[in-house]
Amino acid sequence: MRVLSAIAGAAIAASLATSAAAATITTTVSATGAYNGALSVVNDGVFPANGSNYDSVQNVTFGAGFGGTPAVFTFNFARSILDGFLATVDNNDKYIFEFFDGATLVNTASILGSEGSVGWGVETFSRSLSNFAATSVRVSTSAGDGRASLGEFQLTGTAVPVSGAVPEPATWAMMLLGFIGLGGAVRRRRAAQPTFA
Repeated sequence: MRVLSAIAGAAIAASLATSAAAATITTTVSATGAYNGALSVVNDGVFPANGSNYDSVQNVTFGAGFGGTPAVFTFNFARSILDGFLATVDNNDKYIFEFFDGATLVNTASILGSEGSVGWGVETFSRSLSNFAATSVRVSTSAGDGRASLGEFQLTGTAVPVSGAVPEPATWAMMLLGFIGLGGAVRRRRAAQPTFA
């Protein structure tokens, strides 16, 4: 009986650990304002090499230095609990990341132009987040030389399960069989114990 309890406990722990593992969140991206380059490169999973040119084909350039209203990029995704992100950006500009849950601003993060360790070009930065729920991120720039660049943006976290889900009949049947089995084991154990008068 102890062995069965240990196996059941290990199985439950393993399933919880597996479901809690963070993964890359799939996003779709859109932009308003002026930018140069193919928008598809900013969430294609390919990180430009640190120190590579900020205006290569692997990046989208934007900012006041390119004319027009600087672009604001919006990354949309299924509601998820976010624990971090990676962003490849030109390392001499300030970038602002605004996280929304629906229409509500829930958190912000930034990358400052003075943070980079690469002397020139783009650099990949990582940020840890405080495990909050969100459905979109808005990325913009507010300072620097006016020639910002975004090469890749990836979020990590776990998807929030759809609330109100109803278990399938097979799930109910397995749960019922489990309870019947536990009840039978307890009844057999009680019957096997000697009674003293």
